[in-house]
Amino acid sequence: MLPRVLIFQHAANCHPGTIAGHLVADGIVPTIVQLDRGEPIPDLDRYDILMVMGGPMDVWQEDRFAWLKDEKAAIRAWVAERDKPFLGVCLGHQLLAD
Repeated sequence: MLPRVLIFQHAANCHPGTIAGHLVADGIVPTIVQLDRGEPIPDLDRYDILMVMGGPMDVWQEDRFAWLKDEKAAIRAWVAERDKPFLGVCLGHQLLAD
């Protein structure tokens, strides 16, 4: 069975690019959630891998980007409650550290 991949995207110009291309080439169609467009975070239990992309915002800008609070909570839940792979790219790695 192919892994189910969830990707959080923060800006149109900070997309998963070649990462998504490699996944698709291997038959894996990732679910890409565009948080900056107000898309909701789906049930994490439906996925095997979480990838969090970069973005132009900073981790502390929750007042300007309110969805960062929910995203941070989802990342904490993913890391603390699940024994599943996580990949953070740029901002995604900073969100994990926060």
